[in-house]
Amino acid sequence: MTIEDKLITKSYYELLINQNEKKHPIEQLGELFLEEQKQEIPDASFIRYSQGEVYFHNRDYEAAIYKWENVHNELKAWASKNSADAYMELELFTTAEELYKSIQTDSLVLRTEVMLQLFSLYLKQENFQQADKVIKETVALNPSYPDVTTIAHRFYEQQKDWQSAIDLAIEEGIRTESLNWFEILKSYVHKGYTKDLAPNYFHDSFVTIAQQDLDFLEQFIVALDKTYQEKELYFEWIKQLNQFFLHTMLDEQYVWMELPFLYQSIVAELLSGKYFIREIAEIVPDVLTVWVKLVKPTEGVIPAAAIFAWNEMMPSTMDQETIRTAEHIIFHAENDVDVLEKSQQLCQMVMDWAAENQLEISGRLQFLSNQLLESERQHIGIISMAGSDKSLFINSLLNEPLLQEAPSSVMSLYTFGESVNITEYKDSAIREITTLEEYTQIATQRRRSLDILMDVQLPNRWLANEAIGLLDTPDLSGARTTLPHLDDYFYFVDSLLYVLDEDGNLTDKEIEVIHHIKKNYPGIPLHFVVMNWNQPEQADSMLTNVLLNEVVPNETPYQYFDTEAYRRGLYELLQSTWKVEYNPSARLKKYLYILKKMMAGLLEQRVKMENNLAEAIQSKEDLLARVNGAIHQLEDLEREKIDMISQSYILVREEIKKEIVKKLPKLLQECSTSIDESSDFSKIHQELNKEMNKKIGSFINTKILPDFLERINEWLLLSKGELQHSKHFLEEISEGFNAMMGTETLQLPCDFKVVEDWQRDIDRLTSRIYVPKENILLRFTPSQVLLKSAGKLLNAFSQNKSMLAKRYKSFIESEDYLEVAQSVADNFVAPFVILEQGLERDVTIFFKESFSTLKNLVEDTKEEVANRKMEMEKLKENPEAFRDPLTIFEIILLQYKYILEAKEMVKIGEY
Repeated sequence: MTIEDKLITKSYYELLINQNEKKHPIEQLGELFLEEQKQEIPDASFIRYSQGEVYFHNRDYEAAIYKWENVHNELKAWASKNSADAYMELELFTTAEELYKSIQTDSLVLRTEVMLQLFSLYLKQENFQQADKVIKETVALNPSYPDVTTIAHRFYEQQKDWQSAIDLAIEEGIRTESLNWFEILKSYVHKGYTKDLAPNYFHDSFVTIAQQDLDFLEQFIVALDKTYQEKELYFEWIKQLNQFFLHTMLDEQYVWMELPFLYQSIVAELLSGKYFIREIAEIVPDVLTVWVKLVKPTEGVIPAAAIFAWNEMMPSTMDQETIRTAEHIIFHAENDVDVLEKSQQLCQMVMDWAAENQLEISGRLQFLSNQLLESERQHIGIISMAGSDKSLFINSLLNEPLLQEAPSSVMSLYTFGESVNITEYKDSAIREITTLEEYTQIATQRRRSLDILMDVQLPNRWLANEAIGLLDTPDLSGARTTLPHLDDYFYFVDSLLYVLDEDGNLTDKEIEVIHHIKKNYPGIPLHFVVMNWNQPEQADSMLTNVLLNEVVPNETPYQYFDTEAYRRGLYELLQSTWKVEYNPSARLKKYLYILKKMMAGLLEQRVKMENNLAEAIQSKEDLLARVNGAIHQLEDLEREKIDMISQSYILVREEIKKEIVKKLPKLLQECSTSIDESSDFSKIHQELNKEMNKKIGSFINTKILPDFLERINEWLLLSKGELQHSKHFLEEISEGFNAMMGTETLQLPCDFKVVEDWQRDIDRLTSRIYVPKENILLRFTPSQVLLKSAGKLLNAFSQNKSMLAKRYKSFIESEDYLEVAQSVADNFVAPFVILEQGLERDVTIFFKESFSTLKNLVEDTKEEVANRKMEMEKLKENPEAFRDPLTIFEIILLQYKYILEAKEMVKIGEY
């Protein structure tokens, strides 16, 4: 045990005493102290220091402190530390803390011990903040000191201070090069404590671990990868991995067991279609470079093909050394990749993406791709020029009268089915055909429909026994325009049967077609058949065709007769070619071709979608302008009808008033005839007033009212006609808008109840006319007063009544009665004024619902235009949202194509 160890354990006193003596250490030290005092220059500091230790062990802390306070030699700093320890035991923590902090020493051990004691002191006080600070300083000062890092590790975990615990594990792992610390770190990774740390934080750990144990490094990386998946730091993590593997020298002989699969999953994630090209363009080349380095050379076909595919789509992004490595691997590694399975997975990815983006996969191409998966079935395309007997040939081949002699105008694939089942496939629609008659009608229509493919399943013995599907094509009458539209089908079939005319001669157009097929589809076997309607024994067995041999050397057309033997012979010819030339890789290439066409169709849809969106916006804006125009027209129409109906009503009212004012005064003047000499002139003004009112009532009810009713009914009929005209106008508007919108939903209703209300009000007001009594002759005008007075006087004295009657007559006849007539007229029309005042409101009610409908249409159309413009803006702002996933899908498709081509080249010895 070193001196420092003894100082730490407070056993320094053992150096001064004789441990073999039976005397207590205190007694021995006391004797030494007395001896020291006898010296000329005594120095008892060592003895006092030792006495303090013994007192401390015997828990006499005050005595120990006293002794240590009197130590003045090189042990003074240790004595101060021990005194602080004693104060801690006495729970005088403040004093202990001050004393610890006052110690100044160059001894690393003592400084470490002081800090450890301070750490313990803070723990006792539950001052975890200070404890954390001190233990970090201690680790930084002297990490190799016994138990320092262990104490720190335990403290961080107790405090759940995972960042500090992680920092400690990494620092100590790198410092000690011990995997134990990295095991601790890995446990933190598994618990998710590191998920928010920047990936480059672990770079030095990778380097240290790689020098110790590559197997552990692999486990550690796999554990970290799980914490970064689907996190914001995922790309940073991948970049960090790439940088490490690209720039760190590792054992090239080591066989990685998990990292190749990890990188395979990374590539699958990056090429899943979820990311834009610009997001992954920088990272993918490094990922592929690392991936091909990590896999076993014998298992590198997939990453090598991925390198070629990426480099083709993104030229100059892969370095040449990586490409050379990939080239070596793809042609020398064992190529057992199940491209069919992977291609189907890609197809599903494309369909899922299309569904998510509201795009439609071509039903026709989907059908063709599914048929290509029928690996046991040979697909034979049957072609001919117009005017041949191809339909009769197919009927003969199937041995049943399926087709009419008229040439087919659609593509039809005949395959075996337990019952007749016909489906029509278009790029945008799929529908069932219920009968063969309906199918025949579609198939023989005059106009070619090359975008239609009919799936015709028949319970036909020949189709069942021979495992063949016959693809019947429309006649190639317009070869130059038709042939380009047959690409999909020529890539689909395994061989072609060209049906020639009975004489076997070739026309210029047929030569052109044959040249086109041989040039553009060199891998498809092309057979020629001449349908011969003679009996076999009558046929010219020496039939040859010089022109055919010039176009296709050594090719003799097969003479086909309508017999079972020749059916069998043709089948055996096709089967022999199929067995010799059938190549699963070729079938897979056809599948990939159709898949590529699907993706191209989706990109076209995107362009079409943008065009349709632009057209829809323009259409809706046109509709909006027209609806606003219609609203203005309707406003004008409403004002016109309000004015016309109101003015015509006012005209009726004014005319009837004029008639009353015109005729009534004369009628009242005629009342003078009732005055004669026998009249009671004392009451004559009352009787005349009564008679005049009676005449007014009769005049109103017998003359004015019928005339008014006739006129008001004419007005009502006129108004109804005007509103009916408005209704027709609104019907025309709604028809026009429905035609624009392609619906029948817009209706612009009118409220004819207002006319019923007018009729009801008129009937009510005219059913009983009340004519108020007019005060005609009883008014207190000067002339009337005089007249009344004169009358009384004359009557009282019985003077000449003849002269009085004459005077009364003259008065009645000379009076103008205009004021009375106007009063009667006003009273007559007064009830109808209320109706007049409501006419504008009523006409407005008539049009109200139409206005509301049009205004709602305006708001709906505005909203639709805004939404469409927003969609258009998104499409224009983010075109890569459609383009990039399809580009990535094409990269994956190219990868599988390279795998197939490499396998073929190796097989035939071209590499």
